[in-house]
Amino acid sequence: MILRMELRQSDGWGKYLEYLGWKTENLEGCAVRIRGLGSFGSIVKIQRPEKLPLQEIENLVKKHRALFVRIEPSNESQAEDLASSGYKTDSWPLNPTRTIFIDLKKSNNELLESFSKDTRQSIKKATQLKLSPIVYNPTSKDFEHSLGIFYDLFKQTGLEKKFWIPSLNELKAKARAFKNSCYLILTFRIYEKLQPKTNLLPLSGAFLLLHDGVGYYHHAASLHLGQLVKAPYLTLWESLKTANAQGCKRMDLEGIFDSRFPSMFKKWIGFSTFKLKWGGEVFEYPPPFTKIYNPVVKLLFKFS
Repeated sequence: MILRMELRQSDGWGKYLEYLGWKTENLEGCAVRIRGLGSFGSIVKIQRPEKLPLQEIENLVKKHRALFVRIEPSNESQAEDLASSGYKTDSWPLNPTRTIFIDLKKSNNELLESFSKDTRQSIKKATQLKLSPIVYNPTSKDFEHSLGIFYDLFKQTGLEKKFWIPSLNELKAKARAFKNSCYLILTFRIYEKLQPKTNLLPLSGAFLLLHDGVGYYHHAASLHLGQLVKAPYLTLWESLKTANAQGCKRMDLEGIFDSRFPSMFKKWIGFSTFKLKWGGEVFEYPPPFTKIYNPVVKLLFKFS
């Protein structure tokens, strides 16, 4: 499979990381993210690069007095280069190591037919129950209000499933960084007898980022009631149609359970079952690699 420039190599991701205190130095085909630690030096991370110029990376590491550098390779060839250059495999990935790609180079009808029978029936049931997905992006006048609604769903999902979730300000920072390449999908239950603006009950949502012809199903949330009435199915279906309409050729579902890292991804089993119903291609990345330059940090890693 030929991969395009990954989301975490993009300029938009670099702008988001600036909000978190990181800066970027760009090598050819490789965005290097650096977090300064004052007099202690820095830490360096590189995520899914197109190319891996190891000597240039080594020069940057020395320039910024890095304590260690962590690299998440895009393919096995990069992993082999890292293993032969003093890097050691790491058991703590920063990003999903196993994901699903859905081919969007199809009409919506062809795409629908590629889903499992259960998925098609769930989409139909959600529609019959008068659930309605609404699409927003930062040009929408009510985007920020809608992002707050999504965050409430996201926070509740995190509490129920015991997931860590980022802050609302971090979501806002991502939306600002990606501008018109950010989309928000909210699925509501419509109550016709209530007045406008009070007749919508939010049940499910998704936060999408688009980059280099790929849609990223970056964050998703749903209430327990939403799951009972199949709202997440309608949300993801609308997400796929939105990415397709914006010219994306593929949707990355941004992670499923990976048995190579069971303790880290054990909470992902439930939603991984959901994602596997959509007829996509499972793709597995190599594990992350770390190289330690500071002897004190090396001891900490050794005994951790």
